[in-house]
Amino acid sequence: MKNGLILENGELIYYKNDSPHHAGVVEKDGDIYYIGSDGRAVKGEHAIHRTMANGILKRGTYKFGDDYKLVEGFYIAPEKRKSKKKKKKMRKAAIIVISSLLFVSMLLVSLFSFDLISWPGDRDGSDNDSNSNKLSVFAFENEVLLCSEAAKNFYDNKIDAEEAVKSGSPYRPFVFKYNINANKNGKLYLSENDAFLECKEFVLPHDLGGIDIDNLKTGTTYYYKAECDGETVLGSFRTAASVRYLSIPGVYNVRDIGGYTTADGKIVKQGFIIRGSEVDGLSETALFLKNEDVQYMKSEFGFVCDFDLRDESIFTGKYTSRFGADVKHKFYNAPFYGNIFNASNKQTLKNIFSDLADKSNYPMYLHCTYGADRTGVVVFLIQGLLGVSEEDMVKEFRQTGYFKNAYSYNSNMDIVLLALEGYEGENVNERIENFLKKDIGVTEEEIQSIRDILLED
Repeated sequence: MKNGLILENGELIYYKNDSPHHAGVVEKDGDIYYIGSDGRAVKGEHAIHRTMANGILKRGTYKFGDDYKLVEGFYIAPEKRKSKKKKKKMRKAAIIVISSLLFVSMLLVSLFSFDLISWPGDRDGSDNDSNSNKLSVFAFENEVLLCSEAAKNFYDNKIDAEEAVKSGSPYRPFVFKYNINANKNGKLYLSENDAFLECKEFVLPHDLGGIDIDNLKTGTTYYYKAECDGETVLGSFRTAASVRYLSIPGVYNVRDIGGYTTADGKIVKQGFIIRGSEVDGLSETALFLKNEDVQYMKSEFGFVCDFDLRDESIFTGKYTSRFGADVKHKFYNAPFYGNIFNASNKQTLKNIFSDLADKSNYPMYLHCTYGADRTGVVVFLIQGLLGVSEEDMVKEFRQTGYFKNAYSYNSNMDIVLLALEGYEGENVNERIENFLKKDIGVTEEEIQSIRDILLED
């Protein structure tokens, strides 16, 4: 098996058990590298979160040379997080008041021990005294980022797409940090409800102190229950609102089209349409989903439909979806950019939106070859129907710039937006609806069905 840093085809890749691994900051032979979410070492300036610094660097922005090595002396300190300091001071003040007014010294010791178990605070992970708790959890930030700071700034309109994509991969896993002072593994239960009616389970190895959890939803409150040797830690954290980038080995440009807020205050649901590149390698052999990752995607997202915008001529014979024979599949040969206005593509677009109006096709994986042009246009039209703002629709399209640079600043959507000016409507959303109704023949019932499926209050 391949393990560690390996130079392949001019790229430096970090392997773990034969697969590229998002290792963060690593050190080899005295040199420091940063390994992104796709397992590849990065070049240029890169913002490094403390959870991926691995104790080698401190949080901030660093520069990596063309040889992938850290450029010494280049460092930009991050902005101070005043809110976190204030929260720590308030917590300490509360402990002092409670301890001085309500409890005698012996009871105070017991209460403080319980506080570590029930409401985890900052720990350095080095306390192995026999009297300390066997299990504790590190405190989380007010809102946990599931993307790079540059990607978040782009989402919040603080920087433009061209600047954002220079930071490298936008994806960040959630890191659950803990401390187990016992020679036993723990368990973690993670749920979107505090009753843990539906939850994911993870092993907490006693000798690690932290595990990566991939592909959580953005703008979502999660509840956790950590257990080890009869002790339990309960708590919650909230992920920051941003684009939901996804990490799936073998495919790229994968993200959820949900999470955006519409003009009437509704939210596009996450987990219903996942967009990305092809999974079978038919058009581009490098984009191929391995067997174990097929099962991961099916269990993680529950796909029932492989919504394939490619041309069926790429395959001869009977095609079976890479997700399995039990997943519906259909080639659409979708048009893109100015071609969507050609009369010859009317029936194709009609078929696409008729199938999008069918609730039995969700959750779906919607893709073409690279998840860029055909996928980008169809998602643009979908979000237009849902009421997402023009600014956010174009921003969604330009997220592909993280994977194909030209998309960050040369928007082919300008062609579509210009053509849509010829349709009635006060904004792009109304013009898209009129285009689909009058030119394509999408019915009012189908449009309402798409909205009912994909929007939540």
